Amino acid sequence: AIQVRQLNSVSREMLEAKRGVELKLRERTMSLAEMTTDCEKSVKEAKKLKIRVVNTDEKMHKLKRQLEEEINHNKRLQVEENMELRQLRTSVNEQKARAVTAE
Repeated sequence: AIQVRQLNSVSREMLEAKRGVELKLRERTMSLAEMTTDCEKSVKEAKKLKIRVVNTDEKMHKLKRQLEEEINHNKRLQVEENMELRQLRTSVNEQKARAVTAE
């Protein structure tokens, strides 16, 4: 009878230990599921961010090309303006010279 009680006591302890292990297993399984979900969300967010980076880089490259074109256009305009200014100065100087010789 004492052996049966001891075996029952050991059996109860083992069942309690088993329940504890099962509980920990459930908790860790749930935690793992949450971490997996979080990881999947993070991966999706990272993909979205990569796409945004690529789109932003493309826009930036396009804007840089436009800026370079505008700079080149402005340089051409400055050259043309300088040529026109020289022509005007030459014309004014010629008119001054004619006016001086006409006097």
